[in-house]
Amino acid sequence: MNFFINNISEAATFSPLLPLFFLILIRSNKEYWPIKSLVVISCVISLYSGYQAKFLNTNNMPSLHLLTVLEFICIAFFYTAVFNNSLLKRTTLFIGFVFVLFSGYNSLFIQDIYTYNSYARGLEAFLVICLSLLYFYETLQRQEIVRLEHSPTFWFNTAFLLYFASTQFLFLFNNLILTTYSKDISNLFWKVHAFVCILYYLLLAVGIWKVRFRPTSPISLS
Repeated sequence: MNFFINNISEAATFSPLLPLFFLILIRSNKEYWPIKSLVVISCVISLYSGYQAKFLNTNNMPSLHLLTVLEFICIAFFYTAVFNNSLLKRTTLFIGFVFVLFSGYNSLFIQDIYTYNSYARGLEAFLVICLSLLYFYETLQRQEIVRLEHSPTFWFNTAFLLYFASTQFLFLFNNLILTTYSKDISNLFWKVHAFVCILYYLLLAVGIWKVRFRPTSPISLS
């Protein structure tokens, strides 16, 4: 157990490989393409960011700024596809556009690319939480899915809600934690984040595996 706790940050760095492995297994070309894109992007940036920190000993915050924008774009397209309500679809696309502009402005003029982008990460978490709750509300209103545990979309949405709801406090106040509290307290917060991150990618992997049993999907390019 101590070995796992001491190395949980390294485990979190490699956790995107799990859903990527399932993506390769199912070989789904068109289904859930925003999730596929999210997994590939997260995997590449997470591994490169870990390589920067461990072997190059360089600031990896620019990678996080890039991930924040690309991550939310993928999530916005995911919800645009799964929402039935046309107003929700258009609103989600608009929110995605505004967020990209805000995140770019934040990186250029407020929190530069070499510092933690807590404003953009905090806003992203808040928006994704709202979108995930809206999906659950719309699903309950439609009453179309009898067994939620068999729905890939349910697992993806649960992953987003769990991760962003659990880490929003850390996203918003990370810079304050670093400057106010001891290094041990800061490390503890990030170990909790690493654990939640592993759960996040595990849930994405379960959702991707569920696609294998769903020959048709609401998120398709065809």
